[in-house]
Amino acid sequence: MSITRVIRASCRPKLLQTLSRPCSHFIHNKSAAALPETDDCAIPLKPTWSVDELLSSYPRPTISSKTLDHLHRLSALIPPEEGSKARQELTAQLEDMVKLVEAVKLVDARESVPDSSVDAIPDGRIWAENTGIDLQEFPGAAEEEVLEQQQLLSYAARTENDLYIVDADRNNKAIKASFSQQLDMFFPRIAVALVLGSVYALAAGPANNTIVPRTCGTTISPEEIIAAEKHFNENKIDALTFDAAAAANVEVYFHVISEDTTQAGGNLPDSLISAQIDALNDGYSGSGLTFTLAGTTRTVNSNWFNNVGPDSSLQTTMKRQLRQGDEATLNLYSVGFTSGDGAGLLGYSTFPSSYADNPQDDGVVFLFSSVPNGGTTNYEEGKTVTHEVGHWVGLYHTFQGGCSGAGDSVSDTPPEASAASGCPTGRDTCSGGGVDPIHNYMDYSYDSCMNQFTSGQITRFKSQLRTYRGISL
Repeated sequence: MSITRVIRASCRPKLLQTLSRPCSHFIHNKSAAALPETDDCAIPLKPTWSVDELLSSYPRPTISSKTLDHLHRLSALIPPEEGSKARQELTAQLEDMVKLVEAVKLVDARESVPDSSVDAIPDGRIWAENTGIDLQEFPGAAEEEVLEQQQLLSYAARTENDLYIVDADRNNKAIKASFSQQLDMFFPRIAVALVLGSVYALAAGPANNTIVPRTCGTTISPEEIIAAEKHFNENKIDALTFDAAAAANVEVYFHVISEDTTQAGGNLPDSLISAQIDALNDGYSGSGLTFTLAGTTRTVNSNWFNNVGPDSSLQTTMKRQLRQGDEATLNLYSVGFTSGDGAGLLGYSTFPSSYADNPQDDGVVFLFSSVPNGGTTNYEEGKTVTHEVGHWVGLYHTFQGGCSGAGDSVSDTPPEASAASGCPTGRDTCSGGGVDPIHNYMDYSYDSCMNQFTSGQITRFKSQLRTYRGISL
């Protein structure tokens, strides 16, 4: 069962409700004896096959403990403890979901529609291959529904094994909401986070070459960039050029948010906090900017740990209660990002220019297991914080604006059409500007692939810090 058929099937009830033409519009092949008895709209009066019947004859799959842990790592989640009731329930739900998917895939829909007309209605619950309602030509379809489906499929840049592959784009909330809406119609709510990260792994088994893209929740619209850059250019305090003032230190308050007192529940030990500060200093070495841990707070709050996200009121409450210092003080918040609008994120940050309007919101929120040796596959060298602090000091993503315009407002970072994933050596998505900056901390590469800021980025963030944070550098 391919994603394209699922999307069509999910749209059918809505589309039928908006028909402006009578049911006679559809082609009826009444000469085919195999067709079941139907109503005037060619909809079967009785079910032609039963999901329950299929499931009763299909063997129950087994989700091993190793596979469950693998799926959680792909989705940047922490699995329930081995032997716990929560782990047993989640395993059972995933097994039921795999069983349903595999059983439905066995349904032979080839005979559902005897003729090849795309206007014909199939007799079962799944569209036969290459048949169904063409969303672009279907009469009476609500325009916004058609656009929603076309927009969703436009993000399917490639196909594999008859599946549309829709890469996650956390920066486009409309696409994220549309894709989540499609999934919610078919899978239990508790499984949505896992499905978003690894639906292909569920269908075909864990693959060693699976690339899970970095997901940063720091977003800024083109209009906001124009306004921010205009204000920056009008008020800019240029970076100092003489060595005497070439170094500055930033005090850091590290707020550990956990759902319980265990490390698996987010309660990072002091050793990992120290390792994260070391990784941060390593990333900014050579720029003159250093970071010193000024204090650590520990809060056990399951709601904050699991549900905090860029647009949630919870993160506002959390920051207002915990934030310390002024505009020159970096506040780090480690959380779990297991649900809500932050589900699956590695982190997000505010920009220096945002401080004046909302000082209590200032800071970086990041996935606790992305610290050095924290356990998040491909993202456990502490470079998520390096990336997010890049926003905190005034840098945009290297792929900001794609191949045209001002991009990330730095002249020596090659233009990049889209975020990199993994470590794609030689990737070149924009002609004439050089290969993509996949090793830059402000791209989306694996931690092992990131190792640099450019001199232009350093000059920019020095000026941003002097202009908006009062840090002389």
